[in-house]
Amino acid sequence: MAKYKTQHYLPACYLYGFTSISQREGSERVRNTRVWSYDIRASKVSERPIRNVATRPYLYSFTDGKSGTRNHRIEEMFSGLETAVTPVLQKAEAIGRQVIGRSPHASFTTAELNTLLDFVFYMMKRSPAQIEELQKAALKYFGETSRTDEETKYLALATMLRVGLGSELNIPAELRKKNMHFFFTDPRKASWITSDQPFVRFNKHDRDGIGVAGTEMYFPVCSGCLLALFGDGRAVKYMGERDPAFVRYVNKFMVRKAKDLIVASSEAQLRRLIPKKVTGDG
Repeated sequence: MAKYKTQHYLPACYLYGFTSISQREGSERVRNTRVWSYDIRASKVSERPIRNVATRPYLYSFTDGKSGTRNHRIEEMFSGLETAVTPVLQKAEAIGRQVIGRSPHASFTTAELNTLLDFVFYMMKRSPAQIEELQKAALKYFGETSRTDEETKYLALATMLRVGLGSELNIPAELRKKNMHFFFTDPRKASWITSDQPFVRFNKHDRDGIGVAGTEMYFPVCSGCLLALFGDGRAVKYMGERDPAFVRYVNKFMVRKAKDLIVASSEAQLRRLIPKKVTGDG
């Protein structure tokens, strides 16, 4: 079906959190709202409607070997998760305004935190670059002539869904054990960016595994909110982040990990972070 052709690897509900007030005022619909992005492969900065940003045709669809028709169940699953997380993303913006304004603020419920962590889990493994790597691995394992492109794509997507849900390592369960600190900024003064690889992690003293002691993990929830996951303790804190150096540090780390796309709430911020010699249709 044509309605499934354009599929977002950064969902529209998520991209909306990286738009500015002026961009929102100029549009009545989320998908028509414009957002600034940098296409890494094309070395191009542009401001485009969300409906045209971070998409690939039939990225999560595959051709069913028996019926010969496209199967869209993964895209449908992601759509359901995005519907569930949308009010949580909106609440993050509202809490941020309260925290920055130093007024009493709301808190996420346990159910909302779990929904957000489920969203983070799938966002860490659904990028085009990761699916391409899984397809290459399938080709290498089975041999380039023994499987069609659609077969290797199916294998890649099936692997993508299974990764992190094993009995020995269940990533959603591991994430739920972590301390969760939300760092809020005033997006007009300092803001977080995101990319096609929005979940980043590092460890100063060991490998950066999710279950390894000392690993710090970051996920930008919106331009005014960063989620930090670390340690085991399940403590949830809400803090105003007024250190521009920390914001720049995380944003630069995000840029280094990006493969295809970087998204920010302003053209100026993008150009400060990316290589100088780039084109633009801003």
